[in-house]
Amino acid sequence: MSKFNKILDPNSGLSYTLDDKKATDILQKYSDISGRTKRVNDDFFKFREYEFLTMTNKIYPFLTTIMNKDKIAPYVNKYLGKFSKHNLNEVNMKRYKENFLEFENHIDNLISNSNQKKMYTRT
Repeated sequence: MSKFNKILDPNSGLSYTLDDKKATDILQKYSDISGRTKRVNDDFFKFREYEFLTMTNKIYPFLTTIMNKDKIAPYVNKYLGKFSKHNLNEVNMKRYKENFLEFENHIDNLISNSNQKKMYTRT
């Protein structure tokens, strides 16, 4: 067994196994102190701006052309609801970004297919 499977909480003096939620919180706090989390958060906030603009200017407008408005939220949640926004630590941020970019790619394919169908129906 590894000697490095626990972390000590400097505030309480208690130790936690690394798979414990409290251990994750302690590690996150240490990374906040180091400044790395600030860079990660800054990048993620920029990504969230990109996500917002993409959803507002591309995804929602397209989805309203192919489905009823009441079906859009469940459809988007099916793809993006996998990650709790309350636990967006560094690892989950990376996964969330990858998941959103996959969803955007999925929508791009739907848009492309829709445009091809429109082109063929016009001729």
